[in-house]
Amino acid sequence: MKVCPRCYTRFPDGERFCLHDSAVLVEEEDIARLGTSIGNYRLDKILGRGGMGTVYAGEHIYIKRPVAVKILHPQFARYQEAIHRFLREARAATSINHANIVDVTDFGILADGPVYFVMEYL
Repeated sequence: MKVCPRCYTRFPDGERFCLHDSAVLVEEEDIARLGTSIGNYRLDKILGRGGMGTVYAGEHIYIKRPVAVKILHPQFARYQEAIHRFLREARAATSINHANIVDVTDFGILADGPVYFVMEYL
């Protein structure tokens, strides 16, 4: 099931855009994370969804710094190889120092399953 992140209308999996406001539809599981926290980061808005994970705009709970948090899709989090690929992606991003590439500032694997990394939010 897909959900509109603006009006929360539900649509069948084949749909890509909301018929009411033209927003790109997201997976129901992604919407469920909005307003929750992962590690020290609150998840406020979905920025995008790719093959391996979903990226959220959020904020560090204590220092109030805006961040982007990429969370590995749950169906991959149970596979060590997928976790290693995700970690390699985070490490690769940290090895590049360029004004047009965001910095990765944190990486975590929580006991209840979510695997994530945190980037600066531009």
